[in-house]
Amino acid sequence: MSGKIIKKDIVRSLYEKTGLPYSKVKNIVDDFFEEIKKTLLKKERVVFKNWGTFKIFYSKEKVKYDPAHKRKKIVKSYRKVVFRISPCFLKKLQKDKKNA
Repeated sequence: MSGKIIKKDIVRSLYEKTGLPYSKVKNIVDDFFEEIKKTLLKKERVVFKNWGTFKIFYSKEKVKYDPAHKRKKIVKSYRKVVFRISPCFLKKLQKDKKNA
C-alpha cells in the first residue's frame, strides 16, 4: 500500500464489492463528496458517527513578526476544513496500532 487512498481507489473498491456498473459507482462517490462540499459551504458541520467530524475553521487576521526580514507582517484571515476524529475511532486506531 502506498500510504494514501485516492477517490479512484474508493470507486474501484466499491465497484468490486457491489457489482454495480463502474460509471454508476463513480457517480455515487462524486455525489457523496459533492454533498459534503455543499454542506461545508453552507457553514455546517459534516458528522459521521463513530468516525469523525468535518467543519470549517475560521482564522482571524493577525499581526506576526517575520524574523527573516525583521518586520511585522499581516496574516490575512482564512478558512480551512478541519477533521476531528471521534474518540471511538481514535481508540480503535490506537488499539490496532498496538496489535500491529
